[in-house]
Amino acid sequence: MKNSFLRKLPVCPICRQIIYDQVEMHEAIITRHHIERSSLEVKANIFVRQNCVLLHPGNCHILAQNYERGKRICVRHLIYWNGKEAILSWLDYLAFLHVGRAEEARHQIGGWNLWNSYGNSSLQEQRS
Repeated sequence: MKNSFLRKLPVCPICRQIIYDQVEMHEAIITRHHIERSSLEVKANIFVRQNCVLLHPGNCHILAQNYERGKRICVRHLIYWNGKEAILSWLDYLAFLHVGRAEEARHQIGGWNLWNSYGNSSLQEQRS
């Protein structure tokens, strides 16, 4: 029973430790800053599973927010959990909504060679 409970707790992608109590949400690909002058529809569409990770506050969040290494770790985590196609579809939708950062993000992630990290399927699809 204890193991099944622990499997349901989130893991911080930065330090790879289970998050028991204090948690912060971080927009990893498109941030609030990128869309601060956008419509409410655009703003609502960055708080999605294809873009947000849960982190420990403090050093983990600072690394994710301010350093390229932390950003890469978070994006790799998102690709692992959601799959390449889900991330690309979400970025395409944001591009359709005229979010200029969407195409830039797609190229940045491609430059980091993360698209092929886990293939096309998410972890949930691999378990099925």
